[in-house]
Amino acid sequence: MTKNVLVAFGDSYGAGAELLCPGWEIGAEQKKDDNKNFIQLLGKNYDICYNFSLVGASIPGYIFQLKQFEKIYSKDYTYTLIVMLSQHNRDFIYSKEKGWINLYPGMSRTDKTYKNDEKSWYSLVKYPETAYLNWYNTISLIQHYCKDRNIKDIYIEQFNNSPFLEDLEFLIDRRKIYTTPLIKEIFFKNSKNSIGTLDWSTFLETENYKKYYSPNYHPNALGHRIISEKIKKIITNLK
Repeated sequence: MTKNVLVAFGDSYGAGAELLCPGWEIGAEQKKDDNKNFIQLLGKNYDICYNFSLVGASIPGYIFQLKQFEKIYSKDYTYTLIVMLSQHNRDFIYSKEKGWINLYPGMSRTDKTYKNDEKSWYSLVKYPETAYLNWYNTISLIQHYCKDRNIKDIYIEQFNNSPFLEDLEFLIDRRKIYTTPLIKEIFFKNSKNSIGTLDWSTFLETENYKKYYSPNYHPNALGHRIISEKIKKIITNLK
């Protein structure tokens, strides 16, 4: 019997950071008893749900999440793949001490062991150009993997507008991407007619933050429920 399977790639939002504990650790997976994050809520509409999201994940680091998908993939099942697009200034690099790691500016404030990696990488690499190229390379690779397979792949921008470089557009199918930053669309509002206009520091002072977020900058259970309802509509509307 054919099974409908939900698969998700993502970062700390998809991993459900702070839902079950006040803190979070870089590289952490979704906790086994977490049934309240938006991926698991969406998964209730499917026969099976696989959430490969990791705290601190970068878009190029999703290649390793794709590798996990490959391990469980079966041509006998039908898949919906949700790729939650993390911030574009994150990167995936090789460290002699740690192996392959996801890296982002300010990471050492969370974990001091990443200080040297962060300092050396971001002083060496040109941004945002490198981030844009990594974005196109990764989306192209994942879309190519899904093409001609029984996979409906959908890409959802979380925080920032997706890069758009005319010279690289031939690499991807943008029709599969929901390019309006989802989190800002839902929560960063001044009023009903002012969507996504707040910056992060201003958002921390809003009623939306108090109502939908936990103390350490991630959605609470109610916030995850709102996110899942929005993504359910996106899945239906995107072809």
